[in-house]
Amino acid sequence: MAEEQKKATGRPSKFTEALFDEIISRISEGEPLRQICRDAHMPTFATVYSWIGKGDELSIRFARARIVGWCAIAEDCLEIADDGRNDWMEVNGKSVQNSEAIQRSKLRVDTRQKMLAIWDPTRYGNKIDLTSSDGSMSPKSGIDAAKLSKENLEAVLAARIKPEQC
Repeated sequence: MAEEQKKATGRPSKFTEALFDEIISRISEGEPLRQICRDAHMPTFATVYSWIGKGDELSIRFARARIVGWCAIAEDCLEIADDGRNDWMEVNGKSVQNSEAIQRSKLRVDTRQKMLAIWDPTRYGNKIDLTSSDGSMSPKSGIDAAKLSKENLEAVLAARIKPEQC
């Protein structure tokens, strides 16, 4: 009686650099993590966050990829808005506006803009003027680096990307 070899079933849960590099690459392109994790060869969403939680380097790489990904999503908004291929259609020999396609494009852009404003309000959120005539309501700017631990300060500095890198 020959022993059958057990085949690996389920999704990968063991960390590999190659797998994490692919995830980082796809995140940098603006692809959502949940969508990436739907691929059969990818780990679950929870597994990826488990990896990120265990290592500072992985956390920093993931944070940087997220920021670059947000820039890609912002650029997608321009592409969607500029794409007018389906804005017109032929009906009974006449060219008429395709309101459904236009509204769908508007929804796609609006959804992305709202998500970007939530994810990175400093860069993509609405700017609200909270100043008063006497300056008593002026907002405080920046991060108080003196209140951060060394590790958190290094993580913040490592994750910063200049706007011209987007």
